[in-house]
Amino acid sequence: MADPRTLSTVQRTLEVLKCFSADRPEWGVTELADRLGVHKSQVHRALATLSAEGFLVPNPVSRKYRLGPALVRLGIIAGESGGVPQLVQPVLERLAMEMGETVVFNLAADAEYVMRAAADGPGAIRFALTLNRRFPWYGGACGHAIFAHRSEKEITSLLNGGFNQSTESGPHTREDILRRHAAVREHGFAVSVGEYDEKVMSVAVPVRLDSDVIGSVGVVGVPALLAGRETQLATELMAATNMLAEQLSSGTSLLAT
Repeated sequence: MADPRTLSTVQRTLEVLKCFSADRPEWGVTELADRLGVHKSQVHRALATLSAEGFLVPNPVSRKYRLGPALVRLGIIAGESGGVPQLVQPVLERLAMEMGETVVFNLAADAEYVMRAAADGPGAIRFALTLNRRFPWYGGACGHAIFAHRSEKEITSLLNGGFNQSTESGPHTREDILRRHAAVREHGFAVSVGEYDEKVMSVAVPVRLDSDVIGSVGVVGVPALLAGRETQLATELMAATNMLAEQLSSGTSLLAT
């Protein structure tokens, strides 16, 4: 039988890692101890262990810690291993059946987002054969649902790359994209018509893991079939992604849903 003290130490170390987020990428010992409600010595030991293994990187000036390269390697492996898409697929298939349209799951990837899973509906648009296709961060509702929740600093940096793949109806200026992002935050979902592909309309909602938006789920189809259904589709997507977020956090299978 495992030593309860060992399990407690492992759990505490994982709780330390979970405190790091896009909004709070750097932590000090005292701040983490206050956040977790434990003694500073316990947090210090966890930080020292994680730092020694490359999971955290200490800043010698501020004496705070950031996520390290070992986590980057694990993140790449996790993204390429298919674990997340396998968990997501049953939810997409159920949504596609209920909506009668193709449903896709996307993960953020630097200045792009990647379609990692899809379930095709009976309509004319097919996506399942183009998995791992990359889209620019500003391209369509699935991107807006993700990047509307990024920091102003990150969006400013992304804007330096321009909008060279945007269609006529897509964003072309800083004001264009900021207006779309503001609408996402206000309504909780994104809508686009022809912003990346002129023949495609999409409604998308963010997928959250704890406090971070890691991706999006969107329904895609021809405007003639989706127009007027935006709020209804978004409501169904939100219900599914709330459940999905819980399952992703716990790592349990969605096959029974």
